[in-house]
Amino acid sequence: MEGLTEEEGTHFKTYLQANFVVKENVYIHHSDEKALNTLSNEVTIKDYCLKQKIEKPFLCY
Repeated sequence: MEGLTEEEGTHFKTYLQANFVVKENVYIHHSDEKALNTLSNEVTIKDYCLKQKIEKPFLCY
C-alpha cells in the first residue's frame, strides 16, 4: 500500500489475516452477521472522528 512503511504494511497484513477469512473468493470478517450489522449501525449513528488534535503521538505495535 502506498504511504505505508514496510513495518506498517506488515502490521496491516497481519491484522487482515487475523481478522478476515476467505469465503467464496471474498474476504469477510470473522464476526457473525448480527455483530457486524450492530457495529455498522453504531458507527453510522455516532461520529467517532476526533474533533481536536491530540498532542501525544499514536503508537502502532
